[in-house]
Amino acid sequence: MNQELEILLKITEQANAHAMEWSQLSGANDPEIKDDGSPVTVVDKKLNQFLSDQIRSHFPNDGFVGEESDSHAVPIGLDRVWYVDPLDGTKEFVKGTNEWSTILGLCESNVPVLATVGHPTENFVYYAQKGKGAFRRNSLTGKD
Repeated sequence: MNQELEILLKITEQANAHAMEWSQLSGANDPEIKDDGSPVTVVDKKLNQFLSDQIRSHFPNDGFVGEESDSHAVPIGLDRVWYVDPLDGTKEFVKGTNEWSTILGLCESNVPVLATVGHPTENFVYYAQKGKGAFRRNSLTGKD
């Protein structure tokens, strides 16, 4: 496993832990409605900021596009761009189900090369690397 994937797995597992912690905050499941009519919660926003900070800290030369970021414009002239949905399934999160996740993906020259899908309520992270396959890691044991 390469170092970049190890970093991404660590970030995803930290995001999972934060998601569970922040989901207990008062009003965490109370959505606001965005201009496009979709819901957004304080947990969406906090996760987006955490993931933006982490990606930019570890990969300062890469672009970042987060669903809850102010701009969704893809950075021009960058070969590597991270795409993030900090809380995929906000409607399900608001309902209190376990059917939500955190998604991070890296594209190089517009080709997906690395991705994680964190399932905080289930303590799993699914991950994939171009040409290497897809796997599931237990966040509690660190084993695939």
